[in-house]
Amino acid sequence: MKKNIFFAFPWSPLILKTYEEIFKKHGWGIIKNIYYGSESLTAPRAEGKIEEFRNQNKQLFEIFVKNIQRSEFFVADVTNFNPNVMFELGIAIQMNKNILILTSDDSKKMPFDIQGINIQFYKNKKELECKISQYIKDYEKIKKGIIQVGTVYHYQLDRQDEITSYEDEANKELKKPPYIIKKLEYSKRVKDVIFKIDYRIIKSENEEDWFGVMLRSAPNINNDYGPIYHGSILINCRKNGEINLTLYPGEKIKKSGKIHNKNNENFHHLEISLDNNCIEIRGDNKKVISYNKLQLNNFGYIFLVSHQSRVKYKNLEIIDISTISETQ
Repeated sequence: MKKNIFFAFPWSPLILKTYEEIFKKHGWGIIKNIYYGSESLTAPRAEGKIEEFRNQNKQLFEIFVKNIQRSEFFVADVTNFNPNVMFELGIAIQMNKNILILTSDDSKKMPFDIQGINIQFYKNKKELECKISQYIKDYEKIKKGIIQVGTVYHYQLDRQDEITSYEDEANKELKKPPYIIKKLEYSKRVKDVIFKIDYRIIKSENEEDWFGVMLRSAPNINNDYGPIYHGSILINCRKNGEINLTLYPGEKIKKSGKIHNKNNENFHHLEISLDNNCIEIRGDNKKVISYNKLQLNNFGYIFLVSHQSRVKYKNLEIIDISTISETQ
C-alpha cells in the first residue's frame, strides 16, 4: 500500500526550488502523496483539487497537523534552524512518525536540543535526493522482511509443538473454558509483523472449531482469555477451511475467506503480513484476504489460540517489521 510523506524545510527561494525539483522527478514508487506546508502533490490530480478546496476554510496549523498525521514519513530539513521546521519536527516526534532529519549546515552548528538525534548531512541537491531515496528504500526492505536492514528482530521455532483445548491425551475431556491462549517464547511487543506458521488441527469437536493467532494483544494476568477484552486482532482458522478476521473487543467478523485446500491430513501454511492499518492473510492457495481499516494500531504481544481443538504446529517464524519504537 502506498504511503504519504511530509516535508518540512525553510521556505527560502533556493531551498524551495531544490525540493520542488526533487519532487517533480522523484521515483519513489511507494509514495502516494507529498505534503509540504499546506501544499500537496497528489495523484490523481482531482483528489488534490478536492483537498485544496476543503482546506480553504482551515487554519494553516490545522492543515499542517492533519498532513503530518496522515503521513508515514516525516522529512525535516533543519538547515538554518527555521522555527517552523523545528515546530513541525516536534509534532512529528510526538506522533512517533518515521523521521529523517537533514541539514546542509556544519555539524558544529547544531543546537543542543537536537545534537543527540541522528542527522544526515548533505552538500548538494544530488546528495539530498540520494539520502531521501535511500531512507525510503530501507523502509521498503524492512517491510518486506529483509533482516539485515535496520534493527529487525527475527524469531524462529524449529521444533514441532502443540496447543490443545483437551485435558487428556485421549482428547475426550475439554478444558474449561474450552479455549486456550498460549503466549509465545517470543515475548517482544510488536506493531508491524510478518508471521508464518504451519499448522494442523488433529482433533476438534465440530467443523466450526478453530486455531488462531492474536496480534497486537494486551495481556491480562488475571484472565487467560484476557487479550480479547483488552484489544487484539484475531485471525482464526476453522476446521472447515474458513478463515476469519475479527477485531476485539467485539466479535464482529471484518473479513472472511477460504485460503486453504481442504485437506485436514496435512499441515496448512498460514502467513500474515500486518503493517500499520493494513493486514494480508495468505494460505495454501494463491488467494489473499486483505483488510485496510484496522483501528487497533498499537504495539502488543502475539498469542496462539485453540478453541475446542488440539493443534500441532511447526515452522513458526516471526519477523518484526516495525520501523518505529514503542512510546511509553
